[in-house]
Amino acid sequence: MEGVSGRSFEDCVEAGPVTERAGAVGGVAPYALDRDNAARLWAVSEALAG
Repeated sequence: MEGVSGRSFEDCVEAGPVTERAGAVGGVAPYALDRDNAARLWAVSEALAG
């Protein structure tokens, strides 16, 4: 797993994006893969942590 970051896995394989949740139990929401969202979350987390 060296060099792998920012991905979601389930059952030892990379989880694919899921846009419809009706009955789906796996996958990852597209917003969770968005690099801009990740950067904003990091910035807010740093500000809150001081």
